[in-house]
Amino acid sequence: MYQWINQQIKAQSEKPFNARAAKYGDGFFETIYADGDNLFLFDLHYERIIKSFKYLYFNEANLPTKEALKNTIIEHLLSRPKEQNRISLHFYRDAIGFYTPSSNDTAFDISIQRLDVPKNKGNYNIGIYTENKKYANPISEIKSSNALISVLAASWKAMAGIDDAIILNHENNICEATASNIFIIKDKKIITPPLRDAPIDGVMRRFIIETLLEKNIIVIEKSISDKELFDADEVFLSNTIQKIQSVSSFGNSIEYGRRYTEELRILLGL
Repeated sequence: MYQWINQQIKAQSEKPFNARAAKYGDGFFETIYADGDNLFLFDLHYERIIKSFKYLYFNEANLPTKEALKNTIIEHLLSRPKEQNRISLHFYRDAIGFYTPSSNDTAFDISIQRLDVPKNKGNYNIGIYTENKKYANPISEIKSSNALISVLAASWKAMAGIDDAIILNHENNICEATASNIFIIKDKKIITPPLRDAPIDGVMRRFIIETLLEKNIIVIEKSISDKELFDADEVFLSNTIQKIQSVSSFGNSIEYGRRYTEELRILLGL
């Protein structure tokens, strides 16, 4: 584990794993794509880390500076072959106690996993997970360590034999996929659920919206019903690892195109 102490990131290898944080899901994580020592969209990840500290009442004095955190990750990468990697950062409240923690002090772990080049699957089938809904609140925007709805939806899609599950919010509107944000295209209009509908404030989602706006292409943020999902011309998912994944079908009855999605991929440089 690591801590930010006296303006330095220091390894605290003698300290045991914090079982309390795991027991209560008291933390958040970030997943960063690295190509060699290039950390993709790191600035946007860091901005979400700041927001996560605020929402979880973490001690902001324990938040490493952007430069220090980036340099620590790169130091880990330099000890490995130059390849593509998934960087996982896990920040958690480093405290004892039950529901009431003894402090808001914070620590974090870094893990690195070699990443086979993610390929967009040609046939990508989705369904809607309906057993549990996601409620909108500030922590619905961050990658909370308590990710049970995503875990259950992913388990359901595996049992259903499909590629991904779409999660609904408490108003039965489309929220997100198990590990991705969702966009639909209708009549060349790009639409994605607003943050008030409980999706993760995805780094790739934000990159897509902001980059397209710079090119005078507006992404409409509005609630999406299941009917609008069924009637869409195209559907795609986004996250920092896969970038953009075209959806080819919903269940056994609906097929989607992908031409405009592929044009957007090229326009975005992905």
